[in-house]
Amino acid sequence: MNIGTAILMVLLGLPSPTQADLQKTAMKETASQPIHRLVVSFRSECCGTDRAAIERIDRFIAEFEQAHHSQINFEKSVWGREGEFDYCFDLNQISETVTLAFITGIYEQAQASRLVNVTENGTCLRR
Repeated sequence: MNIGTAILMVLLGLPSPTQADLQKTAMKETASQPIHRLVVSFRSECCGTDRAAIERIDRFIAEFEQAHHSQINFEKSVWGREGEFDYCFDLNQISETVTLAFITGIYEQAQASRLVNVTENGTCLRR
């Protein structure tokens, strides 16, 4: 809850929400968005996304699919004004061993760029 909302509640004499109420609200908001096993976020700090990092990760995905004879399904969710987007991976179609190898490889590819964030068991931003 932000300070403006808190002040308004005091002025109107409304009871402030309990921690349990706030947790229920957060759970409802999260429940409306699917949780993805892996989310790779390509962000910007002023001048667009890191094209080299995108190419590196795209190349890794293609090579991984070929090496493991697997199709890695993902959704691209565009959310920013400077080309920011997420790759949202469920990874349900591959074994846990292959999933862990894939996630490790994504982390390795992403670490070279401060404009790429990797999140496990997260939600994708939607525009």
